[in-house]
Amino acid sequence: MKKLLTTREIQLEQLFILKDVINFLEENKLDYSIAGGTMLGAIRHNGFIPWDDDIDILMPRHDFEFFIDNYKDSDSLYLASYKNGKINLPFAKVFYKKVKISQRNYKKTDNGFLWIDIFPMDGIEEDNKKSDVLFRKINFLKKCIGLSNTKISAILREWREPKKIIVKSFMKPFVFIIPKSFFIKRINYYCKNCDYDNSKYVGNVAWALSKKEKFLKEKISPKKKVTFEDIMVNGFEEYDYYLTQLYGDYMKLPPLDKRENHEYEAWIDYEKQ
Repeated sequence: MKKLLTTREIQLEQLFILKDVINFLEENKLDYSIAGGTMLGAIRHNGFIPWDDDIDILMPRHDFEFFIDNYKDSDSLYLASYKNGKINLPFAKVFYKKVKISQRNYKKTDNGFLWIDIFPMDGIEEDNKKSDVLFRKINFLKKCIGLSNTKISAILREWREPKKIIVKSFMKPFVFIIPKSFFIKRINYYCKNCDYDNSKYVGNVAWALSKKEKFLKEKISPKKKVTFEDIMVNGFEEYDYYLTQLYGDYMKLPPLDKRENHEYEAWIDYEKQ
């Protein structure tokens, strides 16, 4: 029997993954913080943003590398990273085999399960012109990876923006024939150009949303425990600095048409439990 999950049920299944990952991080005394919408949810809602359906963790590069080298899979959870070849992305995911998913706009790749994301945090050049160039390069490579996984039908649905359809349709054959590992290697090359320990600025370079991801390291290095649902996790002590830079007036709820999520269907197949 296939049981479709509500957004809230999806969140509670992701919380199971988070608890296991946090146990590993804290047992090994690794530096980490919840990030992005997960950090926003902790401050504004004491847990998930009600319509959100993902969890983000951010870690300094050296701690991230330790995590992906040493986290052990279990019967229900497994780590996927560019190192173990289970995912073609420049960060890591922990998947939960109990919950299957299907995304409308993306081809099925090497997973079909619910996940949480773990991102490396790298050093960023202090000079704004240099860091702007870095973010533009990363953004282009991200788009290439995303386009390679996007269904043609999803591209054609962007009929309101014909320029996008033309550009994406032209680029699609090229990104299809170039191995995703090429884009990932380039992203990692750019990420590691600026050493984290010796940098004044740091951020989630590997999957940056924009240059808003450039933060003063002294501001986001201190951590404090914050409430996330029924557990306490590490968050940024100066969360106002972090969230204001990312979201502006972060305590104000966005309008209904801006409350976005990953648009996937999730279910549990009880016949195979």
